Amino acid sequence: MTSETQRPTGPARIALLLAVGWLLAGALFKLLAGAPSDLPETIQRFPVLKPAWTFRLAIGLELAIAAIALIRPRVGWILIVLLFALFDFLLYKLVMADESSCGCFGSNAPEWLTPIVMMSIDTVLMLAVLVTLPWSRFRGSKNIKPLLPVAAILIGLPWLPLPFFLTEGKVEIKTIGDEPVAVDENIDKTDFYQFTPMSWEGKVFAEVDLIAYLENVEDPYSAFPLGQPAHVILYRDSCEHCKEHFIKLYSEPLPEGTQIVLINIPELGDATNVVDEVKPEAYADFKLVPLPRGYGIQTPVAFDIDVDLMEIRNVWQGGEDE
Repeated sequence: MTSETQRPTGPARIALLLAVGWLLAGALFKLLAGAPSDLPETIQRFPVLKPAWTFRLAIGLELAIAAIALIRPRVGWILIVLLFALFDFLLYKLVMADESSCGCFGSNAPEWLTPIVMMSIDTVLMLAVLVTLPWSRFRGSKNIKPLLPVAAILIGLPWLPLPFFLTEGKVEIKTIGDEPVAVDENIDKTDFYQFTPMSWEGKVFAEVDLIAYLENVEDPYSAFPLGQPAHVILYRDSCEHCKEHFIKLYSEPLPEGTQIVLINIPELGDATNVVDEVKPEAYADFKLVPLPRGYGIQTPVAFDIDVDLMEIRNVWQGGEDE
């Protein structure tokens, strides 16, 4: 009879390699083509870290766990199972919320890779690891201390300023003439920017970071009707919530004298336009500069300008991410 110490590790190793390969594929897709807005909303709103930090940390941890699983499978299988269980928990919440995408493979993931499909794959791989009895199959050292420097390097990898990794925009306030204006001087090197609309409240409009990314606008002070109230709406062409907001404007008109200013957020890849037929007549219809990985913002976002102060409000909870 084959002794306990002589049991073959083949099936367990194959199951673990499949799980690690799937984990690495998702991490590398996010690293090279993803953005923080791809993360589930529950993770984006993590109370301690900014979405961009959470995004980088998630990729780094996935890479580190994959490396440990390959080099120290006797310990790594436990980390893989725990991580896939966490994935299933998050994906289950997305399935219950009827979300169409989890962003697990970045913004350009195929349409068929829905949360329920991702959850099914993760569950099958997790169970495949468990049914091979990895606790009795894998032999070798449990000591991961020598791997800690490697894990630290992999966790820090997404923060490195390499040209093919995530480059987040940085907006500063510059004085142009006698007026302060938000400017991103390195916009041509930026591939992602995360808006935080609630930080705009009470600021002069030219000082909010949104101004830095308006396409073909040289003078933000003359671009908007700051001498009278204006209702500004950030929208995407394929956003069903934006369509609902536009329709609502017809049944609930704005106060007399309020102008409408539309700001279009360009989308990655092909998108079905659902808003053109219901868009209201606008004082101005601007567009944001296209960025390779887009803008981290839910749409629609609407805010009111009254002279040079603003009142911000998210018009729908659970809007659409790019």
